[in-house]
Amino acid sequence: MKQMLRFVTYFFRHILALATLYLVLSTASVATAQTKNPTENFDISLTSTYTVDAVGVTKVKHTFDITNKEPTIFLTQYALKTSYPELKNVIVRYNDDVLIPNVVQDDTGTSIAIDFPDEVVGQGKTRTFSIEYSNTNLSTLAGSVLEMHIPELPEAVVYKKHESKIIVPESFGYPSRVNPEPQVVETSNNAFVLTFQNNKGSAITALFGNTQIYSLTLRYQLENSTSGTALAQIALPPDTSYQRIHIHSIDPTPDSVKKDSDGNWIATYQIAPTSATNVHVQALARITLEPNLNVPILKPSSRLVSKNEYWETDSALIQDLVRQYNTPKSIYDYIVKTLTYSTSYLDKGGTRLGGTKILQNPEAAVCQDFSDAFVTLARAANIPARLNLGYGYAENSSLRPSSFQGDVLHAWPEYWDETKQLWIPVDPTWGNTTGGIDYFNQFDLNHIVFAINGESSTTPYPAGSYKSNGNEAAQDVSVSLGTSFPEIEPQFSVTIQPKRVFGIPLPGVSTLSVQNETGQAWYNAQVQLKSDDTSSVVKSSLTDFSVILPYEIKTTTVTTYQNTISLPKTVTLYPTITVQNGTLSYDHQPIEVSSGPKIVEYITDQTVIVALAASSVVLALIAGSLLVLRQRR
Repeated sequence: MKQMLRFVTYFFRHILALATLYLVLSTASVATAQTKNPTENFDISLTSTYTVDAVGVTKVKHTFDITNKEPTIFLTQYALKTSYPELKNVIVRYNDDVLIPNVVQDDTGTSIAIDFPDEVVGQGKTRTFSIEYSNTNLSTLAGSVLEMHIPELPEAVVYKKHESKIIVPESFGYPSRVNPEPQVVETSNNAFVLTFQNNKGSAITALFGNTQIYSLTLRYQLENSTSGTALAQIALPPDTSYQRIHIHSIDPTPDSVKKDSDGNWIATYQIAPTSATNVHVQALARITLEPNLNVPILKPSSRLVSKNEYWETDSALIQDLVRQYNTPKSIYDYIVKTLTYSTSYLDKGGTRLGGTKILQNPEAAVCQDFSDAFVTLARAANIPARLNLGYGYAENSSLRPSSFQGDVLHAWPEYWDETKQLWIPVDPTWGNTTGGIDYFNQFDLNHIVFAINGESSTTPYPAGSYKSNGNEAAQDVSVSLGTSFPEIEPQFSVTIQPKRVFGIPLPGVSTLSVQNETGQAWYNAQVQLKSDDTSSVVKSSLTDFSVILPYEIKTTTVTTYQNTISLPKTVTLYPTITVQNGTLSYDHQPIEVSSGPKIVEYITDQTVIVALAASSVVLALIAGSLLVLRQRR
């Protein structure tokens, strides 16, 4: 009888989902055969179908067609290993029968071993079988958004044919972002079917839904241990190109709210001597895939390519690396490949290393280290870059960890795309921990910005980092999925007060104050003041505001005067404020002001007002001198 070589097991590795295929030979020729790539003896075709149900659970079906290239080598056993330990409903189908596999589950994953009951022998003969199971980790249903991440297959596996299909109920909406693009998108049985033909084992990411809403509960612990009144500033979650904030409440109300050069919303408080204040914020965040064109984009200054603490662009190591890695994509790929995620360094009390040191010691990096390395290399390559600090919403914290200081926060970088004129966020940490999911070309709806560090590498601090002595372990950040984002109308309070010099009101010169009374920022605001008196002229030193933040007060100088020679009189002004490039308007109740003489026309500049004030002082001094002289006589 002619001796047959039995194809038993050989080892393939799949990082996350499709995992390990064992192939070995079982006769005297075992040692020789083990050194060969399995594709030398077999043509392997794979069809993977991922069907998502109404609650976000994915049913996976891998169908293998393995064809013998040699007349004496054939398959008798097969083993699949995934890194997911909680696979359910594992089924093996072969020749219309259901085989009973040997399933072993532990902390490292699930192994599925199959013994085939027959021999498929002969060149050109094909064994076809399928492995099915349910997996709750491939898709995530968060609020109204379904997110799928299918990791890439190993580079060593060469498939003659590889096709993947994703089937998702129409109730989740049309796929808003898919990478790579599917060759076919169709509907069948009330479901979207995405087909990827011969995608060579590349990772697939798909998002169904383009907006996510989050509810934020934040606490800022402010403490003044000195004997004098102190100013304390906190960073409120800001609007960005991909994020819109609605502050439902902030208690206590800040003394002022201003935007800094990086776009942060900075609230200022006065803290009494030797006292503490807790600021409580309730807010909603709406995250979108496409940029919000209503939010003005802050173009980078030269400081965003400069050296900074933790971003040592001039170090010898960085200068050497940047010769090879000098584009955003090459920098991202290098960091994902080089650094190893681990919290062991922080667990042992370690501190922030910075871009140079973490690349010198890449074996224990956290999200801030990944981000520091990216910002450092990007700036060294003259690419403006900065650091986002905030919250990364993840159902699976082992795949998408957050490990910033304070509460469980996250850090990720962004770079300036000169062609798009846009800040582009990327996440090399999650690109590393998810086994190759692309967080460079395709971002997600899971990143909430609390603070932006650009001109400074350390400030402002994000929510969750404001701790008082003895209360460092308290949880100050709570994030949950929201249901809706309020579409509100603008509302402002407008006041006009006479401008005074040494307590004396200047006729026809006033200070106009406009306060945003809503929890949302309004952009491209214009203030118009009209008078009911045709003989009066109203002018303002500044009527356009690029942004009015929640509860912020904007001020400007207003002059009201008669266009003819006449005595001052009281006139009524009608303020109207338009925002969002004139698409929304707010009419305020009328305000009465004192109109001055025509000379007020020339008092629209601050320098003129200062000159008048100085003149008043001089006149007062002269009058005082005359009085003294008279008394001496």
